[in-house]
Amino acid sequence: MKDGSVDVIREKDNTINLARLFASNNTTPKESIKEAQATSSGPWQYVVENIALSGFKTQISDLTVKPDSPLINIDNIRLSASLFDGKSPFPFEAGLHVV
Repeated sequence: MKDGSVDVIREKDNTINLARLFASNNTTPKESIKEAQATSSGPWQYVVENIALSGFKTQISDLTVKPDSPLINIDNIRLSASLFDGKSPFPFEAGLHVV
């Protein structure tokens, strides 16, 4: 992936904008979820041979402290990893520029 951006913002009501991405609106009863999990054949497995990010940037803002501009700008975020399976140690390289 190349040339992306993510802005992390602490709102005036003390919520963090990214937390809303992971909030659950699940209205399925817990019994139905347990039944579905019981019928699955086991955990799934994966291997990512190579993954890379380059040219990413982020702004970190806290509107309760400084409402008119970001606290931190991070540019040129780059990350590469190989042979990532979520279990074993894996080689990676990372770099960034804090402004």
